[in-house]
Amino acid sequence: EWPLRPGEQANAGKTFPLVHPKKKSKRGYRHSGEIVVETLTVAREYSFLEYIQGGCELNFVVGIDFTGSNGDPRDPSSLHYLGGTTPNQYTQAITAVGN
Repeated sequence: EWPLRPGEQANAGKTFPLVHPKKKSKRGYRHSGEIVVETLTVAREYSFLEYIQGGCELNFVVGIDFTGSNGDPRDPSSLHYLGGTTPNQYTQAITAVGN
């Protein structure tokens, strides 16, 4: 069991006993060792959305895999099909992410 809860801080030099849950009921058992905190830094981790909301700017780069296994761009069933009135699946994905 760890005695610190979220938001709590430990002072430098504080000692925490390591208590094994299965052994703690045994007679004469104190602990299995101790952890001594010499330095503790509590840092907040920001989410991606918080970085964006805070004004972080990103450059958008797109890479497209034009390997032959994706099909001939002249074939309507290909992911890279260039004909017709509807954009191919790659164009649709890039447009959706870039907007």
